[in-house]
Amino acid sequence: MVEKYIAVIGDMVDSRGVNRVSSHHALTDSLARVDAGSVQSLHPTVGDEIQGVFATIGDAFRAMHQCRIELMIRGADIRWGIGYGEIVTIDPKLDIQDGSGWWNAREALNQLVSVEEKAGWSNIRTYFYTEEKERSSFGQWILPLSHMIDVHMTRLNPSTSTTLRGVLRGDSNQQVARRLKISPAANSMRVNDNDLRPLAAAMKSLWELP
Repeated sequence: MVEKYIAVIGDMVDSRGVNRVSSHHALTDSLARVDAGSVQSLHPTVGDEIQGVFATIGDAFRAMHQCRIELMIRGADIRWGIGYGEIVTIDPKLDIQDGSGWWNAREALNQLVSVEEKAGWSNIRTYFYTEEKERSSFGQWILPLSHMIDVHMTRLNPSTSTTLRGVLRGDSNQQVARRLKISPAANSMRVNDNDLRPLAAAMKSLWELP
């Protein structure tokens, strides 16, 4: 029996309009800081894309959120296509895989690009697709919640993204302020003004999903 997994494809946003070398460095630096559990960690593939395989949707969201925050700190952004289904290894030596998990992740990414073009939807960064009934609940409430998180994150500048990372890690206010070379009061105000604590709580709720 072929096992089913969460397949993720990431695609850099507006990558054609930036320096490709600096964009690649931002991506590799960001991936090195992702510590979420995975079957196959997020890694570059072709062009501006990355991909990874996860046992749970929670692990996938944790990796996607961590990677996106690191990219935003570096002035870049990424969109995600998530698929659920079978993943088959065609050639272990060349790391060539196939299966419905990858087809669905690609379809999700294609649908996301189309949705982003609609008025009021340009700031979402995540989409999901599967034909498997056991994951049908995803589209009912998990995806809408992830879209609200997407939109909130998209509005953050690089410095505030660093503050969000600190909140998610449980760093003290003083630690984050020192890292950003600002006063603790300024960092605390940033947390409150941008509602970073409820944002972090929503993100972590997705990280716990099976």
